[in-house]
Amino acid sequence: MAEEKGFDLASYLKAVPKMDTGQERIEYIDIARLGDDPKNFYSLSDLDGLAENIELVGLQQPLRVRPNPDYPGYYIIVSGHRRRAAIRMLVEDGRDNLRAIPCIVDATQESAAMQELRLIFANSSTRKLTSAELADQADRVTALLYQLKEEGVEFPGRMRDHVAQAVQTSKSKLARLKVIKDHLEPTLLDKWQAGDLDEAPAYELARMPAALQQRISKFKQLPSANTLAAIRVQAENGATWAPTLICPDGKTCTHADTFVLVAGKHPSRNCDGSKCCLECQDGAKCDYYCCDRMCARAKTARKARKDEATAKADQKEQARTAKAQRLTVSNARRILRAAEAAGLSDATSIPWEWFGQITVKNLRRWAEGDFAKGWHRYFAEPQLSPKSLRLALDAAKVLKCSADYLLGVTDDLHPTAPAPSEYITGRDPAAPVSAVALFARGGGLPPLLKIADWTGERWTFPHGAVIEAPCVGWYPIPKTPEVGK
Repeated sequence: MAEEKGFDLASYLKAVPKMDTGQERIEYIDIARLGDDPKNFYSLSDLDGLAENIELVGLQQPLRVRPNPDYPGYYIIVSGHRRRAAIRMLVEDGRDNLRAIPCIVDATQESAAMQELRLIFANSSTRKLTSAELADQADRVTALLYQLKEEGVEFPGRMRDHVAQAVQTSKSKLARLKVIKDHLEPTLLDKWQAGDLDEAPAYELARMPAALQQRISKFKQLPSANTLAAIRVQAENGATWAPTLICPDGKTCTHADTFVLVAGKHPSRNCDGSKCCLECQDGAKCDYYCCDRMCARAKTARKARKDEATAKADQKEQARTAKAQRLTVSNARRILRAAEAAGLSDATSIPWEWFGQITVKNLRRWAEGDFAKGWHRYFAEPQLSPKSLRLALDAAKVLKCSADYLLGVTDDLHPTAPAPSEYITGRDPAAPVSAVALFARGGGLPPLLKIADWTGERWTFPHGAVIEAPCVGWYPIPKTPEVGK
């Protein structure tokens, strides 16, 4: 037969004439006279569910059998091995009424190869096969097609195209399955055929050298396909993961297989076993980046370094908090002096910092060094500093003292007005200075009195934001132990 474009094997097989011209008929055959086809490679899975269904609604599809040429009166199952196995379970449980199984006796005179090929075509669309079963099916189809060619049947086109069509899968998938069947080590091959090893990792393993496959097969848990692919690539680049390192106790490193796993999980580390975990820079990194497979000695050393770093950080933070608390005590005592002089109750709130107001009760606790409760026990910066005062006039009104006192300009609660010569107008400071400054806002708005810093070039708020409004005049803030630190 000449080769033609778009050749369809399924249609071709249907067009092959059968020698038998009679209609198919159903015969009831005792289960004991039905034998398995030794060439059957399909698994007998989920028999319990099938037996339950047959018991409930009966056998809906008869078996297809052919006469056994070696034992007259007996038959070989062509299609229906699972159904016969499920019925046998029911018969063994006492359902003798099911012993006689309805069967279609295949009496055609076509070759056994053609019969089996037709059967595979039928099963390929009704069965869900594992990748191992699909590989066996493809091998069998290949053998049958070549056998039919020897019998004189011509199949135009490439054989692999016909095989892929017969088993209803892609040629690339068949190529992967062939790699697995031909190159996967026996222990791993058994797992794959039993359904305990998925196709993707099996394919990556089959592409590795046999010795590396054997090493990996001994792992308690096989790595993922992506990890195996990374290991394979590094092996192709010459990695052997055979460390000759000497541990601190004088013994040779025994973590060769660990290096393999690290190489797959963290390819960027190039962990080929040439460097001890104790010398690896990742050993001192944080938990997220640190290798989770380093040896126990390295983990111990890393923990010691981590504990030491944590202790130093804690000491630094404690010192910072202690300093902030000391300055807060000093600031609180200064403000408490004004609150007590004004006769304010503990419930009175004083506007101060950006986060809200401070009550006289809390002010008193801070003045006494009581930081046991609340978030303020973790002070990173001193509180109630003059630089953190946002509404100087409002706070001065509540405390009934001068804003100069709150800003640290004077220690007098009610100082006399400063001499006119001390209030500077008409020019900016000659050098950087912190000052109480008055800024014109325009638009009919009253001037804004703020603590501001002159950087030498511009006015800014204490937190760094630039003040765009022009300065009308300013008064320098003298530095004291509580101000300007």
